[in-house]
Order: sequence, then C-alpha cells, then structure tokens
Amino acid sequence: MCGGNGGESGGVSWGGASVGALLTWSVAGGAAEERRYSEAMSERKPSAVERREQGGVAVARIGRGRYRTEVSMPGKHALVADEPGYAGGTDTGAAPIDLMAASLASCKAVTLRMQADRHGWPLEGATVEVVHRRVSARSLGEASRGCVDLMECEIELEGDALTVQQRQRLLKLSANCWVQHALERPVRVASRLAGEA
Repeated sequence: MCGGNGGESGGVSWGGASVGALLTWSVAGGAAEERRYSEAMSERKPSAVERREQGGVAVARIGRGRYRTEVSMPGKHALVADEPGYAGGTDTGAAPIDLMAASLASCKAVTLRMQADRHGWPLEGATVEVVHRRVSARSLGEASRGCVDLMECEIELEGDALTVQQRQRLLKLSANCWVQHALERPVRVASRLAGEA
C-alpha cells in the first residue's frame, strides 16, 4: 500500500480551465537549452545571505491550535497552511503537501510563459494541473520495491496560432523549472535547534 498521508492529494491547477497533454515527470528539452536556462536563472538568483537579509527563505509558526500555521517568505509574502478536517486540522489553508504541488504547478506555468516570450511563440495562456500520488515503484517499471512519490502534470496550452511543434517544444521546456529540478534531485534536509551551532 502506498497511500501515506491520506493517499492522493488533490489536484492543483494554475490558471483554471481544462487540461491537456499528460507529462509524468519527464525531463527533456535538450541539454544545451537546459544549460542556457539554468545559467540565466542562476545569474538572477540572490545568494543565501541576500535571501536571509530579505527575511529568510521561509518561516513557519504554529501555536497551540490544530494545525493552522502562519508562513512568511521573502518580499513580505505570507500564506496560511493547515490540515484538512479529516486529518484533525481546521482547513483554514492549504495542506503542506498541496503547497508542494502548487509550487511545481506555478513554476511550470511561469517557465512556459518565459520560454514562449523568449522564442516569440504565440502562447495566450497556460494551465498546469499537478496531482501528487504515492504509487508502487514497480508500477512505474522500476525494479526496486516500495513506494515512490509521483507528480503527474497535465498542461493545457492556449493559443490557436501555436503550431504542433511549438506545443511539443513547450511541453519539453516545462521540465526546466527549478522546482522540478529540486524534486528530482536527491534532497537533504538539515534541521537544528535555533541558537545552536
């Protein structure tokens, strides 16, 4: 059984509309194109010190309540996270796992806009829906046992003037978003108590 944390989290769509081509966690688009994109994004990315000076990358605070959490981010942005009622929360904000799906959906949407503008392609809009599921590794053709997290992404591209080739290229380029890169690479979390070295 691979249904940890309630099994499947809800789909998260960005832009509101129906969805089109299915992309199941594939990285494509050409190494040279990905390298140019990564270099351009790296040039604009502030250092860790600069981000800390702006107020930290992300700060979450919870009190005695169940489980409303105030989250603040750089640039004076804020949101509320919570758990749904069936998990003992008060459902006053999105569940943390849904925020992860939202991060991927929004990152892909922004990447699509950036790439279309860069290439001069007539993209009128895009909708990205992400559904997070726990599935068996074997169901994905992997030899290992156990479960893996699967982020299924459906992308609808709006723009009657887009050619079939442009649509396929945008689908591939959508894999170049930073959130997808972070999720696909090994991620390590280092935790310590505040005030300790």
